[in-house]
Amino acid sequence: MNNHHKNRNFNEALDYNVSTRELLHVHNLFENKCFNCGSKKDLTVDHHYPLEKGYSLKNLDGSLNAVLLCKKCNQKKSNKFPENFYTKEQLKILEEKFNIKKPIAKALNLKTLIEMKEKVRFSYLGKIYIGIPNRIFSDDSIEFGKKPDKFLEVILEKDILVFPLKNIEILVGAKDENN
Repeated sequence: MNNHHKNRNFNEALDYNVSTRELLHVHNLFENKCFNCGSKKDLTVDHHYPLEKGYSLKNLDGSLNAVLLCKKCNQKKSNKFPENFYTKEQLKILEEKFNIKKPIAKALNLKTLIEMKEKVRFSYLGKIYIGIPNRIFSDDSIEFGKKPDKFLEVILEKDILVFPLKNIEILVGAKDENN
């Protein structure tokens, strides 16, 4: 199976639970025009948070992760996170007018969390921390025949801490309740 078919099967598996009715709702919600440029031609339903990063069109809470874009804007956006494509004003409109925001719960891999540069809740040896995952690195002092340990560097309020990766658990609903 070539990569095109693998990707298509992956995409279909993530978006299996989105109905035609929901897709039509997206068109109606955006008044059949591209949210980014206003075009009414070649419209597509875009994954607000990218499919390539593991986000389906329907979030775990049932809300939609979908924005109507023309083909040209969709190609420009590609697999970028919304924060790296839209203006702050556009993001505010998407959240306030269209109720489209970051999914609260999703099984993310650590690489994606690092790319997002957002606070997450995680547990290390039973204690809860809230911080921004910064990078993963390996122990430099590798003994012959021993697999190197991996570590996660996390930016907390005033500190940068390092945790052994094997003892960390990322928690669902990774928002800081105080924000």
